Amino acid sequence: MCSAQFVYPPKGFTSTKGAAGVNVRYKRVPHGICEPDPKVKSFAGYSDTGPDQHIFWWFFEAKEDALNKPLTIWLNGGPGASSMNGIFRGNGPCFLEKKAGAQAPTPYENPYSWTTETNMLFIDQPSLTGLSYSRPQAGCINDDGDVGPIGPNSTCPSGSTPGTFSRNPTDLSEMSTPQAATLLYKVLQGFMGAFPQYSKRGIILATESYGGHYGPVFAEYAMKQNEICADGTVQVPISAVLIINGLFNGLLQYPAYYKYAVNNPYRVQMMNQSMAQKMFDQLFGSGGCMDQLRKCNSATGTDEDCFNADDYCYNAQDLAIQSSKRDEYDIRYLKPSPFPNRYFEQYLNLPHVREAIGAHVTFTSASNVVFNAFLKTGDTVKNLSIMEDMKSLVHRGIPIVLLYGDADYICNWVGGEAVADSLGIEGFDTAGYVDIQTPDNVVHGQVKQAGMFSFVRAYQSGHMVPFFKPLLALEVLKRTIHGLDIATGKEQMGKKTVGPARSTFMEGNGTVHNSVVPEGATYNQSSGSPNS
Repeated sequence: MCSAQFVYPPKGFTSTKGAAGVNVRYKRVPHGICEPDPKVKSFAGYSDTGPDQHIFWWFFEAKEDALNKPLTIWLNGGPGASSMNGIFRGNGPCFLEKKAGAQAPTPYENPYSWTTETNMLFIDQPSLTGLSYSRPQAGCINDDGDVGPIGPNSTCPSGSTPGTFSRNPTDLSEMSTPQAATLLYKVLQGFMGAFPQYSKRGIILATESYGGHYGPVFAEYAMKQNEICADGTVQVPISAVLIINGLFNGLLQYPAYYKYAVNNPYRVQMMNQSMAQKMFDQLFGSGGCMDQLRKCNSATGTDEDCFNADDYCYNAQDLAIQSSKRDEYDIRYLKPSPFPNRYFEQYLNLPHVREAIGAHVTFTSASNVVFNAFLKTGDTVKNLSIMEDMKSLVHRGIPIVLLYGDADYICNWVGGEAVADSLGIEGFDTAGYVDIQTPDNVVHGQVKQAGMFSFVRAYQSGHMVPFFKPLLALEVLKRTIHGLDIATGKEQMGKKTVGPARSTFMEGNGTVHNSVVPEGATYNQSSGSPNS
């Protein structure tokens, strides 16, 4: 048994009314909490989008000339994954380390922070994700992330940790990507109304994983709201969309699990022949995954059909992970992989950090409530308007970049390439892959680009490309912001790359590990392996 640790209501907020009547509460975050430079401003707070709907965000100014830089919105996926993942494990101003003998992690500067090029806004969405909340109350969370009521005398049962959480899971109002799009729009109305100076140079929507759903739908929704121009709203000037290892379309991406499992660039044998046949049969056999996905997305498909399809298909693709014991986010490592580290889960619950950012609830890196709600509606495998929205955005002249780390299994680059090929973007079918030039003169990946649309394969990278390939990710962002070609950054975006139709480079097993890398190991981005 353990005593409850309550999160007391935060103090020191400035309150203001943003656009569309959305109230915003925020506070200046002291330097050293993440951003190390005292001259660079950072704010954290809440957009109060409803009486019991308080969406957390954390903003960082660009390191130089912030008022003349665009705003990049970062969203992690899940659904229900906190965007604090992005700050501390990807493209934020700081990473975290645990020094020898230390009880708690401490921040250190990320030299490849995206704030070198842009203002950054990290948002915990949908409702109840991360530090977002409805009505706070004491509760207990177990190792699986499930929250239950507090026990007698404010205690929790063995195996559970006390904290402050949202009162009722039914407070979640978003159970699908389209519903989440309306919420994000409200959040942005609040933030942009309170801080109009930071989005005058355009907005890049950058997202990851389930962001294959979020990015296209959110961006197209914002563009349509701009056209409606309702009273009291401000324009959301989307200027580019960047999606990292995105999950877009089950019918296109589920076949790629089999293809990747039996033939990946690292020559990892994920299954024996009999298990591979079992996976093939479950994916492609009569009544299997593909048939169920087609039923889900038919005119008569129901939420239940889609829920069942998702469950069946997930179990089919998971055969490769269960068989190989590989990490689904980076097959170079056995589970559990320590990269990138998860110190942020402890750090954001330290009292001085909670106070600094105004957190009102216990931080959790992923919300089971949100995840299960999206599963229930079948959102994960519904085609929705995702493909049409991407084509519409390109037609509007908005650049879209799909960036894939090629060691990721769960949202692998083979499936991402199938999505890119199927869009029918003018010129993409006759474009070819070329090496991407970077300032260090190392080939970190390849790109196929036609006009405003690009597909990037990042070598030696797992799911979270900004962590594994920080220079490449930063260069891709920089070139997208400035309207330059992804391959060289020297020409205006719009041309077609000329090269082979397929990217055939094989890394081999030089960075593949056949024993578990211990927790606390550090990663060397140059070698693509743990530091010795």
